[in-house]
Amino acid sequence: EVLRALPWVAGVAPQGDALRVDAPAERAAELSTALAAQGIAVAELRPSAGTLEDFFLTITRANDDGG
Repeated sequence: EVLRALPWVAGVAPQGDALRVDAPAERAAELSTALAAQGIAVAELRPSAGTLEDFFLTITRANDDGG
């Protein structure tokens, strides 16, 4: 709930033993601060890179929507 309350967080989902947060990479410090304020320690923050398959699906879906 802490992360979902941040207006710039687009999504939060568990991923294995980690938590995937859809947020701008440049807001990582704010994200860590928000969690720390609630007593939640962050072991690691790192941006995720999309796969080539993700990119392909994104552009083909966009093309299907009107192109």
